[in-house]
Amino acid sequence: MRKYVPTVMPKWDKIKEELPNIWKLGLPVALQTFAEWACFGLSGVMVGWYGSTQLAAHAVALNVASVTYMVVSGIAMAGAIIVGNYYGEKNRQQIRHAAHAVFLIIGVFEIVNALVFIFGNQAIASLYDVKQDVMPTILPLFILAAVFQLADGIQAGAMNMLRGIKDVNWSSGLSILSYWVISLPLSYALGVWQNWEVYGIWIGFTVGLFVAAGLGVWRFYSHLRVLTFEEESSIS
Repeated sequence: MRKYVPTVMPKWDKIKEELPNIWKLGLPVALQTFAEWACFGLSGVMVGWYGSTQLAAHAVALNVASVTYMVVSGIAMAGAIIVGNYYGEKNRQQIRHAAHAVFLIIGVFEIVNALVFIFGNQAIASLYDVKQDVMPTILPLFILAAVFQLADGIQAGAMNMLRGIKDVNWSSGLSILSYWVISLPLSYALGVWQNWEVYGIWIGFTVGLFVAAGLGVWRFYSHLRVLTFEEESSIS
């Protein structure tokens, strides 16, 4: 590793110059991550109000959707890295091409997953050894999960590529809007007030994810058209 280690380590003054940039980029990303995962955590709390059967169905359906999300998350992170590289090169056209490719891969992957969820819902539930009394509740959730994960994948791609072009404030703001202003209140309204229970909660989160996906894609391409590339600073 010696050839990768600088011969002269940077002084504290040089390191200190980078701290505001790291904080400026890192805090919005942290808020975005917190908004997303705290919101999903609260969804489990709300579903728990309706008993163990609905909570078990919710846990299995969310776990299945999370498995596909892990794949999409990797693709989205790869997109952020590639877009970030082209951002450093100030190559607007290649950023656009990379974004097209990421959205295409995610879209095709999630459509295939949706078909599997819809037509293979009973087989998937059987893999989890779901009890017969839970089956009537969980099978419709797989239909919602098919739609849910499509929106989730697109928003993951959009938010990660916004990070790649350092548009972290917008990605954080859109996440807070989608999850805390739309998803949670709508889930509560449909699940509790309309008495749709777990299905209402899932519909609320699905609507919020579609808002995040739509606004995220819009923000990425609209900002890309007017993007001003920053001069990259380096520690020496």
